[in-house]
Amino acid sequence: MGDALDREKLLAQLKKSAAERGYDEEVMSFKDVRTDDMPELEEGFDSEVLRQLLAEVNSTYDIPFDTPLEGSAPKRFIKKVIRRLAAPVLLPMSRQQVAFNISVVRCLNQFYQYIEENERQKKTSEAVGKAEKS
Repeated sequence: MGDALDREKLLAQLKKSAAERGYDEEVMSFKDVRTDDMPELEEGFDSEVLRQLLAEVNSTYDIPFDTPLEGSAPKRFIKKVIRRLAAPVLLPMSRQQVAFNISVVRCLNQFYQYIEENERQKKTSEAVGKAEKS
């Protein structure tokens, strides 16, 4: 019984929060959902933006597990101890995340190559069409 009341209370709070933010009960698109640090979604395709984003993901896919620790000497020591204790659990997950990131970056690079190839084929077919008309 307590869980049902908690769920109802939570649902009421969520509805109130949504109303305060101006959301209605219709299904929203991703463009409607905003966070403070979320970049603006652009309309249309821009190959230069894609090229820049690909350069960024190609350079940041590898997240090292043993990044330098910050803080005072005692804080660094405590962080180092915690890191060593947590390493048997976190290190395999970190490696899996990096492997996933590599796969995603390779996939994005393939999308880019596909787009570039289609653009080349489009230009070639347009050139052939113009030559045939002449």
